[in-house]
Formats: sequence, structure tokens, C-alpha cells
Amino acid sequence: MEKYIIDKEEFQLYFLMLQSKEISIVKEGVQKFSDSFAKGKHILNSDRKKFCKRLEDLLTTPKYSAIYKWIYKCTCFYSTPRIEEICKKNFFLFNDTETQNWIISTIASRYYDAEQFQSVINEMEHYALTEEQQILLQPKNIFYSASIFGHFHMDYNIRNIGDTIFRENDKNGMYWMAKLSAYSELAQKKDLRSAINQEELDMLTYSDDPQIQVYAYWGLVHRPGGRLKLGQEEPKRYRRMNDSLKWYYAGIIPGEYINNNLDFITDILKNVNEQFRNNIRAKEGILIGLNSIPYDSWFDSLIIDWYYCENYEKIRLKLLEYMIKNVQKNKFSEQCHQGNGSFFSIIIDECSDNVSTEYIKRYINLYKTLIYKNVKGKMLLEFKEEESKMSNYNINGGDFNGPVIMGNYGKIDIKQEKSRDEEIFIKNLQKFISVCNNQDLVTESKDVLNSFTSEKPDLKSKLYSLNSNLANFVTVVSATPQVLKIAHELIQYIEKII
Repeated sequence: MEKYIIDKEEFQLYFLMLQSKEISIVKEGVQKFSDSFAKGKHILNSDRKKFCKRLEDLLTTPKYSAIYKWIYKCTCFYSTPRIEEICKKNFFLFNDTETQNWIISTIASRYYDAEQFQSVINEMEHYALTEEQQILLQPKNIFYSASIFGHFHMDYNIRNIGDTIFRENDKNGMYWMAKLSAYSELAQKKDLRSAINQEELDMLTYSDDPQIQVYAYWGLVHRPGGRLKLGQEEPKRYRRMNDSLKWYYAGIIPGEYINNNLDFITDILKNVNEQFRNNIRAKEGILIGLNSIPYDSWFDSLIIDWYYCENYEKIRLKLLEYMIKNVQKNKFSEQCHQGNGSFFSIIIDECSDNVSTEYIKRYINLYKTLIYKNVKGKMLLEFKEEESKMSNYNINGGDFNGPVIMGNYGKIDIKQEKSRDEEIFIKNLQKFISVCNNQDLVTESKDVLNSFTSEKPDLKSKLYSLNSNLANFVTVVSATPQVLKIAHELIQYIEKII
């Protein structure tokens, strides 16, 4: 299950990025936070003051002006009276519509009363010097900026609004449509989800405007179950712009993994340093995609080749994070072939670099796959003893890594544990099929059940797809508590084996 709190270790890692001297790493940290907030996660109250103070500092330092729009994606969720005042000032200092929209969204997020918010907008109108500023403060554009994040109701007719936006080629409206998809939970609470459908959002990916196309892919990938399919994306091949590659790859890799198209992912990794040598956005998207799928040792050698050829420090750190996250699985995989764990060797080697060392510590604290010790000024690493050992075993034709419970005297009874878990899963799946009203999920559940009983080789991909769709389903408030409870139990079992 997706967690709903950014815990201390995760917060410290992202916050470390906000304190970096490298603007690209600060941007990465801001994006980590904003993406977490978009998923419904919260920071702990004990971290809130420090976090907001850092946002204030960033927004008042001209050095970071190029990444203000990403910072404002965070201030829509966490801000202070000082940040509101900064927003009012900065609105008139920028000529970038996208940044100005996020500024209005931040101001709206601080109000629970529509009249009080409107009085702020009325005051800002007096200082609007350009026609562009005046247009952005008009009711329609204020609705686009404020409707998702403001804590108040806005009277605005959204019936057929998508048709109007396309007919008028309304750029701000197109931004808003993408945001409705990315912040779907907030949109649903505000009864705004009906304002856009999948077909309209897909139409935005054909836009000739680079910013609109980027927002479209961003919205598609951040929606519940956000994955892309190669068959649907191939016709857009010659219209897709370089700026959109980040979110394209972030969505297409998990989408094709579910379709068992490992050759597609392999080709991407083989050619990453030739095809995208100087395209940092494409590389970021590929790594987001890789972190969205289960670890697969098939890609290890390609990941290592990429690491040693990578020319961007930011991407090297993200590759290092991937290795720390999967270091135990890599060790187990290589031990099966008389290896010692290549990821571990690389991590140890990077400990000699002062910059990398700080991030290695943070990643270890986050993923808890290793233990580090400082001995005579040097950092020593060792594998963390697992409370439950990991083992490969076969479930009705599907190979999975799963926990094997260590009993008395270290004896392992894989067969007994596997049989008991399977029996519970099958019973819950049958029960879910009988009580669920979502016909698409029922059909998919029946297909998974059939794969279990007939030992089909595509079980793993079907389980991965079902898990994703169940995770989306449990957010539906109309489902009964009984159905939600069964769905949660199914998710727990699937996550245990994949």
C-alpha cells in the first residue's frame, strides 16, 4: 500500500537536496516533495516549520528563480503568511504564465472563504500593469488557478468546459485540465473530475506547444494507475518533443513492463548514453520508470554500464540511489551465479567521494538495505541482516522474490508458507469477485484467478496490473467497507510476492 506520510528518513533525504549548492539537485528535491504531495502524502508537523522556512529562503534568493514554479507546487500544500506576501510580489515580477498560475494557486490554498480570497485578487488587480497580468487575474483564469487548491467553493459552469478550452485554444485551461488529472484526489473532492475525460487529456499530447505537451504527459503519468501503452503512443512518435520525454518514459516503462515487453526496456537502457547523452530530462524519466517496476536482475549490467558512462552528477546520484535501493536483491541474484554483488562494490567505491558519501548515508537511511559505520574517519558498509530472508520460489508458473519465514533453529518451510498464503489469497479473490460492483475489476480478478489455477506464465504481469488497479479502487469512497477490506488484503498479498 502507498504510505501517506513522508517519514523522517525520507524527509531528511529530500531536505538535504533542498540545501544543495547545485540548482539541479535543489530542483530534484523540490520535485520529490511536490510529487509526494500530489500523491496525498503529508510531512510531519515537527518538520513543517523547517520545511516552510527553507521554501521562504529559496523564494527570496534570485539564484533559484529558474525553479520557482516547482517550488510553488510545494507551497500550494505548505506555506506561511510570509510566503503569501512573497507570492503577491513575485506575481508582478514574472512574465511566465505557468509560474504566475502556481502563485495564484498558492495564495488560494491559504483561504477557506471565497470572499476573502477574492478581496486579495481585487487588491492585486490594482497593481496589474500589463495586459497579460490583467488577463491572468480575470475570473476564468482565477478559477483555473484556484479551484483545485482553494479551500472554498467557486461558482463556475464546468459543463462542456473541455470543448470550450479546445475551441478557444485556451492555454491556461489546458494547464488546468492536466492538473485535474495529476491532482485527481483533490479534483474529486471538489467535484471537478467530470470536467475532463481521458480522450481530451490524450489530445493535449498532440499539442505543438512544448509546455502544454509536457503538462499533458505529466498529468497522464500522475493520474491513478498512470501508465502509457506503446501501441497508443507510437502514432505520436514524430510529434513528441524532447521536453516531454521525461514523463513519456516515466509512464511507458511501467506500461510495457506489465505487457512483458522487456526487450523495449532493454533497448532503452542499451542506447541511453548514445541517444540521450545530453538529454537530462529523458534520463530522469527513464529512472522514474525503472523505480516504478519491480527489481529485475536482467537490467543490472545495463544499469552499471549507464552509471560508468553518465556525464551528469545528478543522474549518477539517482543511479546510485537505485543501486542502494536494490543492493540486497542484486547480491542474491549474483550469488546464484557465483557473483558477490556488483551494486555493493560500486557503492563502497563511491564512499571515497565526499559529495556522494552524504547522499549514500541518506539513501541507506531511507531504504534500510545497508548499515554504515564511521571508523577512523572512513565510512564502512555492510549488509543489514534481514528479519526475514529472501528466496526465489515458484508459484504456479510465476517466479517471484518473496519472504521465507525463519522458524526455530533456522529451519525453512517454504512449501507450507506458500501453500497457506495461496489458499488465503484465492479465497479472498473469490470473495472479492462475488461482492465487488466494479465489473472491470471483477473481470480482471477472474482472469488472475484463472491464471493461478491453470499455471499460466503471465501470472506475474497480471498480478502487477491487478495490484495497481486495486490501489486505485480503494480510494473510491462509494465502495463498501467489506469490499475495501478484502481489496486491502489482496494488495498486501500481491505486494508480498512482487
